[in-house]
Amino acid sequence: MLCVTTRFHLRHFWQLIPVYFLYRSMLSDLKATPGLIRYTFLLESPRVCYTFSVWETQQDLEKFSNVAHHIHAVRRAKKLCQGIWSAYWHLDAISKYADMWSGFPAWPTLIAHPSIPFRLVPAADREVL
Repeated sequence: MLCVTTRFHLRHFWQLIPVYFLYRSMLSDLKATPGLIRYTFLLESPRVCYTFSVWETQQDLEKFSNVAHHIHAVRRAKKLCQGIWSAYWHLDAISKYADMWSGFPAWPTLIAHPSIPFRLVPAADREVL
């Protein structure tokens, strides 16, 4: 699994609304994207917001990055923001409470780590441990 966080530092607080609408314009694409497990839009302050997503594979993320709505949103955000950065993490496990984050599709099949039961790992990775 792969986690992506993107932070948007807006030039002015009133630009939060257009940035949020850019996110909303991608919702139908997000919902239809294979390999996207969860996503959300978060606020830090009136001038700082984030997108957060969890993906099954790097390839799934790369396919979405080439969707027309995403390309448009990236170009528009560059004009509205003072700064943008993204961070990518490969997840080896998630908290057992992650399944409380409702949404579709269902989380991949996860099982408890053999020595740390509150960490869930993909069932296919169990043999590697």
